[in-house]
Amino acid sequence: MKNIYKTEPEYRKEIRESALSNDFAIKPEQWIKWPINDEMIRVDFILEPKQHLIDVGFDATKIAIEVKSPIKKESVKQLLDCMSQAHSYTLCTHENEFIDFIVIYPAIQLFFDYDFEHKYKLDQRSKYHRSEVSILHRVMQRANIGSLEITNESYRFSFAGSRFYSPEKGRSKIKNLGMVRRIGSRKKLIK
Repeated sequence: MKNIYKTEPEYRKEIRESALSNDFAIKPEQWIKWPINDEMIRVDFILEPKQHLIDVGFDATKIAIEVKSPIKKESVKQLLDCMSQAHSYTLCTHENEFIDFIVIYPAIQLFFDYDFEHKYKLDQRSKYHRSEVSILHRVMQRANIGSLEITNESYRFSFAGSRFYSPEKGRSKIKNLGMVRRIGSRKKLIK
C-alpha cells in the first residue's frame, strides 16, 4: 500500500513541481505583515496569477498556501492550529497588498485519517463522521480558507466543496467565493 502521508518538505516539493507553475508565480517562504504591530511572519507560499489567467478573468491577485503534515501525534489538533494560523494570515498584507485567501495543503481529510489509523488504531468507535469534515470546510470558507488539491496533471482550489478554480473548468461562477471578509455580521470585499 502506498504511503499517502508525507512530511512538510515533501508536500512543499509537490507544490513547487505541480501544474500550479503553469498558471502562477510560486513564491516560497514569503514574509507577510501582521497589521496590529507590523510584525513580519513567514508563510509557506504566495501564488500570484500569470497574465494569461488575469486576461480570462481570474480575480484573485494573491493566494497564500499553508502546508502542514498530518504526521503528528495529534493530527487533528495540528489541523485546528493550522486553521487558526491560516485565518490570521487573511488579515495580513504581502508587499502592501491584502492576501485574497489562504489554502491549506494537503486535504484536511488526511489529518482525520491519520489520527484514526495511528492514534485510534482503527478502532471504529473513534472513527470520525463525514459531517465533521464538512463542518470544518464550512468554517474554513467563512474564514477565507480554502483547500488545494494537486493531482499528477492538475490542481483545484475549493471552498467547502465549491470549486473556486481549476484549469479544466476555469473560475467558478460564484461571485467573490472565498474572497469576502466577514466583519462582524457584515460581508465585505477587501481589495
